[in-house]
Amino acid sequence: MAAVIARVDANADVDSVARTVRQWKHLSAMTQAEQEDLLVRSVVDRARRQIGLFLGILLTVSAVVIALIIYTMTMEKLKQIATLKLIGAPDRTIRADRPAIARSGAVGWASA
Repeated sequence: MAAVIARVDANADVDSVARTVRQWKHLSAMTQAEQEDLLVRSVVDRARRQIGLFLGILLTVSAVVIALIIYTMTMEKLKQIATLKLIGAPDRTIRADRPAIARSGAVGWASA
């Protein structure tokens, strides 16, 4: 792709010169304002894509981390409930003790 930059007199009509060049075969013309607009749109479009990609990666990683935390906390609660069952605690004690199990899990998670 080749480009030619043309300077026109200060009193010349830039739009009419651009229209004349556009009528020639295999040529196109852009004014300075059109070039600046094209450049700004491409830069903004590229930045928007980069931000979108970053947001997608960030959401994916966050979802995985949250899922792992929930899984780990659930497995820890299952171990505590199994321990209570093993020592012979009745079901009503385990049901009544669930808030305590949840609190101990939250304290363990906060201290980690």
